[in-house]
Amino acid sequence: MPKTKVKAPKQSAHHLTKWLWTGTAVFAAMIVLIWGWNLKVQISNISWKNSSEAQMVAGAKIQINDIVAETKDKQASLDQAKWQIKDLINQLTATSSTSTVPSSTILTATSSFDKLNVTSTATSSVGVSSTKKNKTK
Repeated sequence: MPKTKVKAPKQSAHHLTKWLWTGTAVFAAMIVLIWGWNLKVQISNISWKNSSEAQMVAGAKIQINDIVAETKDKQASLDQAKWQIKDLINQLTATSSTSTVPSSTILTATSSFDKLNVTSTATSSVGVSSTKKNKTK
């Protein structure tokens, strides 16, 4: 018997490719739709009012407001102290310019004990200032 070839009916490759892509598109659309529906359900189930995160955020807001109020109070107190110091300095400079007090050297001492030089000077004008120098040779 001679061998005869049985030929399969020819279908165009274009026709098969069209069905393949149509099925893939439908399947992908179903996946996207189900994923979107699931996402909507999951987000709608979240209750932010009763969650621990909402309580933490509310607590943090209260703490930040307390810190800001405390900082403003401290800044106001510092500004008031700064103005008081400026007023005192202005009063002292006005008083010192009208009255003159001669400065005087009260004590100058030099000691050779243990190779130590000590110089002590105090002057008085408005207040008393003293300077001490210690040098080791």
